[in-house]
Amino acid sequence: MQGVRLIGYLLMALASGVPAARAADVALILGDTGQTATLRNDTSITSVDFAAPLRQAGFEIIQPRNRSSGNMRLAAQRVEAALAAGTVNRLVIVVMGPVASSARESWALSNGAAGASSLNIGVTGIPLGALSDMAAAAKGQAVILIAPGRAVDTLGLGLEPGLTDLKAAPGVTYVTGPADLLTETLTDGLLTAGRSFDDIARDAPQGVSVTGFVSGEVGLMGQE
Repeated sequence: MQGVRLIGYLLMALASGVPAARAADVALILGDTGQTATLRNDTSITSVDFAAPLRQAGFEIIQPRNRSSGNMRLAAQRVEAALAAGTVNRLVIVVMGPVASSARESWALSNGAAGASSLNIGVTGIPLGALSDMAAAAKGQAVILIAPGRAVDTLGLGLEPGLTDLKAAPGVTYVTGPADLLTETLTDGLLTAGRSFDDIARDAPQGVSVTGFVSGEVGLMGQE
């Protein structure tokens, strides 16, 4: 009965000319905010260095209050809900910090991931495969920037520190490398109008990899 009532409300809204919610450009940043000192990168780059240019380019910034697995998951779920509602146009996901991998998957690690094994990593980490699936659901272009951080040497059975080969999701561009070079690539490449993904791949500094959807016709901010 509630479903019938909801459909009725939607039809009334359409009939009255009420516009549907406008799709927005969104950035999910899983960065170093609230990260424990032992897991911090040996770099001066912080989440702010990614958030500031994205915000200036008109992206809505979503990020966890700290690096707990619960807050990381809540931030990702906010983006997931927006995707389900069809209100995400372009999507950028930044994964900055320690990463662990099995033979099949990689995870962004939370503050509580020390000692994690393949049996419980789903509780203490965010799977990059799931983030890829989210990115593939965006209406516009989607990019995942990955800056693997400090290696965690206390991982348990079935896990190794670092990033494994990612299975690219359709239509998603992956940019991987050190955090300082990724902020440069973001600001001077991805957020520059008229720059295709192929342009960015060809001009990427040494140490930065651009894979997945690498089109010569379109980029994050539109067509050439």
